[in-house]
Amino acid sequence: MSETLEVQRAFKVEKVVKSKPTILPEKMGLAESKRHDWVVDIDPSRSIDEIIDPEFWAHVAAQFDPLDTIEARWEDGSRIVHIRVRYCERTYAKVKVTSVEELGDVISEIPASSRKHRVEWKGPVLRFAVIRNSDSMVLQSGFKERSVADSWLIEHEKA
Repeated sequence: MSETLEVQRAFKVEKVVKSKPTILPEKMGLAESKRHDWVVDIDPSRSIDEIIDPEFWAHVAAQFDPLDTIEARWEDGSRIVHIRVRYCERTYAKVKVTSVEELGDVISEIPASSRKHRVEWKGPVLRFAVIRNSDSMVLQSGFKERSVADSWLIEHEKA
C-alpha cells in the first residue's frame, strides 16, 4: 500500500475531472424563430382522419418544419384538434394528433319548432344563417353562435 502512495506521489497522479455539460449557442434561440405555431380553419364536413392524411397538407407542407404545431379549428366551432408535424417534405406532411377538444355539435337538424326554416353553418363569412326551406333563400346570416340564430328564427316565426 505504501508503495502505491509513493508511486502516486512520484508521478503526481491527478484525478481527471469531467467537465459539466453545457449548451451551445446555436442550440438556443427565441421561440419565435425556433418554433412555428399554425392555425388552420377546417371545413366542418371534414373528419379528423381526413386532415391527418399526409396529402391533405400538400399545398402548405413546404412552410412546415418538423415539430411545428398546428391548431386545426373547425369553422363552425364544433372542434379543435391540436397536431404536431412529425416529418414534412415539399408536397406532404406526416402529422400526429396530440389532443382533440370536442366543443359540441353546433350543426344540427331543423329545430322541432320549425318546419319552414332551418339554421345552417354557411362558412366563415355568412356564419350561421337562417334559411327558408321552400326556396333555400338566406333570410338572415352572420350569427356567431347557433343559439343566437335559433332565437332569431323563433322570433321570426312568431311575427
